[in-house]
Amino acid sequence: MSDCGNRHFEELLHAYELGMLTDRERGELEIHLLECSHCFAKVEHLTGAAQIMRRDSDIRTLVKELDEAPEAEGYTAVERDRTSPGRSARFALIPFSAIAAILLLFFILKDWTLIFEPAQEVRAAENRLAIMYFDNLADPVDSQKLAEIVTALLTTSLSESRSLQVLSSQRIYDVLKQLGQDSIRGVDRQLASQVAAIAKARWVVTGSIVRIKPSLMISVQVADVSTGTLVGSQSVIADSAETVLSIVDKLATGIRRDLKLPTSIPQGIPSVADVTTHSAEAYYYYIKGVDYYYKQYEAEAVECFRKALQSDSTFAMAYYYLAALDFTAQRDVLMAKAVTYADKASERERHYIRSGAALTSGDLAQAVSELEQLLDRYPDEKLALLRLGACQYYQRRYQEAISSFNAALALDSLYKEPYDYIAYAYAKVGDSEKSLLAINKYIALTPNDASPYNSRGDLYALDGRLDDAIRSYRKALEIKPDFWQSLDVLGIMYIFKGNYVTAESCFHALAGAGEKTFRASARNNDAYLLFHQGLLQETLESLEKSISQDLRENLQDCADYKGLIEALVYEEQGRLDKAVAVLDRYMVAADPRVKSTYYPLYVKLLTDSGDTTRAALITAQLEEEMGNVNADSSLYWCAYGLMERARGHAASSVEYLERATKETRDFFAGYSLALEYLNSQKLAEAVARFEKLISSYTTQRLFYGTYNVKIHYYLGIAYEESNWREKAIEQYKIFLDTWKRADPGIKTVEDAKARLARLKTRS
Repeated sequence: MSDCGNRHFEELLHAYELGMLTDRERGELEIHLLECSHCFAKVEHLTGAAQIMRRDSDIRTLVKELDEAPEAEGYTAVERDRTSPGRSARFALIPFSAIAAILLLFFILKDWTLIFEPAQEVRAAENRLAIMYFDNLADPVDSQKLAEIVTALLTTSLSESRSLQVLSSQRIYDVLKQLGQDSIRGVDRQLASQVAAIAKARWVVTGSIVRIKPSLMISVQVADVSTGTLVGSQSVIADSAETVLSIVDKLATGIRRDLKLPTSIPQGIPSVADVTTHSAEAYYYYIKGVDYYYKQYEAEAVECFRKALQSDSTFAMAYYYLAALDFTAQRDVLMAKAVTYADKASERERHYIRSGAALTSGDLAQAVSELEQLLDRYPDEKLALLRLGACQYYQRRYQEAISSFNAALALDSLYKEPYDYIAYAYAKVGDSEKSLLAINKYIALTPNDASPYNSRGDLYALDGRLDDAIRSYRKALEIKPDFWQSLDVLGIMYIFKGNYVTAESCFHALAGAGEKTFRASARNNDAYLLFHQGLLQETLESLEKSISQDLRENLQDCADYKGLIEALVYEEQGRLDKAVAVLDRYMVAADPRVKSTYYPLYVKLLTDSGDTTRAALITAQLEEEMGNVNADSSLYWCAYGLMERARGHAASSVEYLERATKETRDFFAGYSLALEYLNSQKLAEAVARFEKLISSYTTQRLFYGTYNVKIHYYLGIAYEESNWREKAIEQYKIFLDTWKRADPGIKTVEDAKARLARLKTRS
């Protein structure tokens, strides 16, 4: 390779690498680089050192002082603004070649082992690697997301190495938050070292992107966290034929070589395109979509993922995110597509796809299995821990769920979502103190969000604190007036409080919601309001109109649900044949993943109507499902307890219903057990169970409209037979006041009146 022969351009090379040329000088040199292989090679050789020097604070100070030296005739100035006042005279009249020499001497003498400060007590037992967000020096705002794309792709590529554990970008971001850093950009080496040490990484990778027209050069440096020494560096200059995908493959191969990791394995390390997409354009839109997704800009996210699929119709993760954002029947189709192309995704993403598909199909056990495999390979995945905890929660494995949520919080104490879940889990195990501590922590993290106040309202309601629940729901609506979830439940709380006018106003406002499911809920709540007051015929008329409207709006599930309320109304009217006929239709049409929830009610109505044969078949079906790990065993125990009641086996009925209520706070199971206690003259147990039922305010309780109100009637009987006269009187009064406008002919109303009169006479 011949020398350049043009001293002018050779003298500009060091300034070019340090970013110190004027626009005109840089343009002239970049044109020269296209023609001169000697200068081009020197630029490539100097890049690694130049990037280190750019980031080092001592060199920045030195360069600034050199940069402020006044220009003399015949010398190259390094300051773009040649008229700036206040320049220091320390380095006046120094030729640029001398400036470069000073920088070079400084570079040689500086102790570069201190670039990364050795971490105290670094655990390097595992080959853990932290990849920091790349600096895009060619485009500092990263307008085309090139730095973000390179960082993400390099993380994905190196994560496929079984001999290496690569921290996710989310984990890096979480550690930066703990250190008070709000952005993943602009992380210097000292901070990078801290991040790696906290994350217990053995190595840390930093990188940068610079432009050498018409190409880009991407460079990486790998450092050992425990010693602070540079392990290796890689630079790749992209030519016009290369994509960012192939560049990342080269960088990943070089990093594996620097770390002395296998560069090939029997199965072969796939190219990054093979585990993402072969379309750079598709990946660009995918990254944009993910950004929008986590900002909760759903419409923008959907648009980006669809554009990604226009460029690559086999992009598994684009389908996965679209499925997560879709709440229609199309969701199953999208998730199926993600599964179809899952072999084109990374190992980490394949587990997420398969767990998501399992959840979509209702297979909680398979979802748990996939998430556990994912965490075995990538233990720092807080999202996987969150989802594992959620699955365990819905499996009613509440203590295990609490452990998973706590593990997620150990990784990121500022992670909002686990606080929400863990608060409900603590409530399920009866620890209201920890439940409220968790939800208040959630509120402290997001004081201006409506959602945590809505959750706190739920928890207060579960704990029997009705007025506190109402205040919390109102606070959510104060923050976000169209937070329909809170408006929905607020109206229900006012029903429990007996403030029917305010409840009705809440439902009227909810009927104006933009989302049709909330409008359907408003119509449903109108029926609840009537049912709660014992206005049975008006409830049926309301439900008939509501179901018709649901069907016009293509809300079959909502219509089916309201059919269940119809069945309960018919039961109270003594029309068991109509009640059973409604349940028959529901069991044929309803989603299999949902209808089993109402099998115990079905068994009760069948046995009450004398059809014990069909009731036994339903119970046997539930028993068969007990072998399925996804089955809710409490449903079987409840149904079997009701079968035993019908057979006149009171002791075994109580035994099985007790087993059902140990596993769940289900209102129907608890109500059935309380009645069996009362019928068996286990008065203390009956009182305790009825008191527990009236001290919790839930939508499920209101759904069982007449049962919900008759708790007071039966508790009154339990008190009366326990000789607690005043308490009995109080409960009969509450019952009769609630049903003061009830349809005529309801037997329990007449009996309550008679019992109350006798107690008053006895006094």
